[in-house]
Amino acid sequence: MRIYVKDHESRLPIIIWMPTSLIANRFAAKTAAKHMPPELGYTEEKLYALLRIMKRYKGLDIVEVDSADGDRVRIRL
Repeated sequence: MRIYVKDHESRLPIIIWMPTSLIANRFAAKTAAKHMPPELGYTEEKLYALLRIMKRYKGLDIVEVDSADGDRVRIRL
């Protein structure tokens, strides 16, 4: 996963790189399932399956925001 932040005043963007394996693992699924309301019906197994599917879409832009003054934020898998 990469997070790009480009300010309209700066010449260089800020790029934050985070390995997808830090997010898409059993520990993350277990922690997320523990903190979700039970009425949603998400279990550790379902969340882990979703995280495994997320790995297939490497390069997909999740969020892309452009402000009126030229600032830009992009989160990409």
